[in-house]
Amino acid sequence: MGARIANQLIDTLIKRGCDFTLLFWLRHVLPSSELGTDMISFLAEFRLNLSHFQPNSTNAPFIKDFFTTVRKRFIEHGIQPICPRNFIVDKNKGGKQAVLDKYQTVDWPRPRSCYCMQTMGGGDVLFVIYQTWQDALIFQRDVLMFNSYVLHRQPVPIHQVYEHQWGEGKPVRLMIDWEILESCYEDRLSHEEIKQIPDQFPEWLVNRLRETRCIDPNVQVECVIKDKTRQKGGDWKFSRHFIFNLCGVTMQGHYQVMFVFNYFYLFFH
Repeated sequence: MGARIANQLIDTLIKRGCDFTLLFWLRHVLPSSELGTDMISFLAEFRLNLSHFQPNSTNAPFIKDFFTTVRKRFIEHGIQPICPRNFIVDKNKGGKQAVLDKYQTVDWPRPRSCYCMQTMGGGDVLFVIYQTWQDALIFQRDVLMFNSYVLHRQPVPIHQVYEHQWGEGKPVRLMIDWEILESCYEDRLSHEEIKQIPDQFPEWLVNRLRETRCIDPNVQVECVIKDKTRQKGGDWKFSRHFIFNLCGVTMQGHYQVMFVFNYFYLFFH
């Protein structure tokens, strides 16, 4: 039953020009999010609802067969263009709001969970929204391979592309840009002592999430860290970019955790 329904949903999504990996979200999606609303409407066409994908004693075999089939189809499919023409782009000051405004007018197929990016380079800053994360990933690969993107027939130098946190009700990965200036501590701490402060942040944050029951105490949280520490004039800026394997939705000014994920497990086990 689970395999049959999975194949039926996958084939329908492919036919509509949607990314069928959205089905991986069914166990975790928040009904109040944009993706949740889309998925509820989509499932209703097949007389299904989100409760069918919540584990319990009766539907465990269905869930296992369903997601095993989705993973198998994705392994066979791989990362490929889905709707590469479905993207919007703007640049520099006001560019983020411009692409958000444009996004409100697009008629891309649903269900969808769009992927918003920001680029950095030798001048212009681009804001780009793709209908699917797979098309966005291909875009990232291409622009980083050539270190540029042609916008309005002019090449825009690019050396960095990263996911942008955008809007409310959109699934996003938890990324934190963390920094302090050495001058703020005056003579209270040494350079080496200040340098060690950011390394304590990931453990502190995860402990707080567990204490406040935002995440299960037993789940494993991983964090990738990029060291951006550098001199700024006569001062030192101790800076880190923290990327956690936490996925959530920005809802009315706060971040509501959806689940802790492992990409390798999610797609390949």
